[in-house]
Amino acid sequence: MNAARLRAVLFEPGAVTAADWRRGMWSPWIVCGLALLVAIGATAAVPVAAPDPAAPTIALTGEASDALASAGAVDALGRERFDRMTADVGALASHVARTSVRMTPALMAVLIPLLALCTRGAWGASGWDYGRHMRLALDVNASWLVAVAATVLAGAVPSAFVATMVSMVGLGYSTWYCAAAWRQAFGAIPGGMWRSTLAALGYAVALACGAYVVVVYAVMTY
Repeated sequence: MNAARLRAVLFEPGAVTAADWRRGMWSPWIVCGLALLVAIGATAAVPVAAPDPAAPTIALTGEASDALASAGAVDALGRERFDRMTADVGALASHVARTSVRMTPALMAVLIPLLALCTRGAWGASGWDYGRHMRLALDVNASWLVAVAATVLAGAVPSAFVATMVSMVGLGYSTWYCAAAWRQAFGAIPGGMWRSTLAALGYAVALACGAYVVVVYAVMTY
């Protein structure tokens, strides 16, 4: 992939798919996937500091802990893990966040075919085959990977303001990219608003289910 084609993939949503979707089909995904993997590797290489015994912890109150225990959390998690989780909720949240970042590539590998199914179901009148919808899904997810990679790298900067701003810019970019890609690809088909809503809702359900699985996995490995 040359610089012009990469620029088109990142800043001209849907243009490559509409023009010549088979040529260099996997290149954007490989480039952006590597960017995310490098970002994950950079943050994973930073050792997690051992907890300072003198540092304050965020523990659940007795009432909240008892409520979880009565709801069956102890039976599901085990007493040792349950006590460790409730003793320092901040450490648990940090573990869940790091695990979520590490599992992002695997999660997207599952979600990309589902996004292609959502757009094919919503825009079946386009006449596109599944391969072309898959190519568009790769482009959209490439934009999300760029945003996630930027957010991960910004998280290594000791500034909450910088990390927050980068996250907001990344979210705005990926949202704009998805909307613009769908408009470029399917703008000529009537009912664009409800079709976009249908595809977005279908993908949101799949994303929520994937996020739930990741969080459960993170909690069970804490």
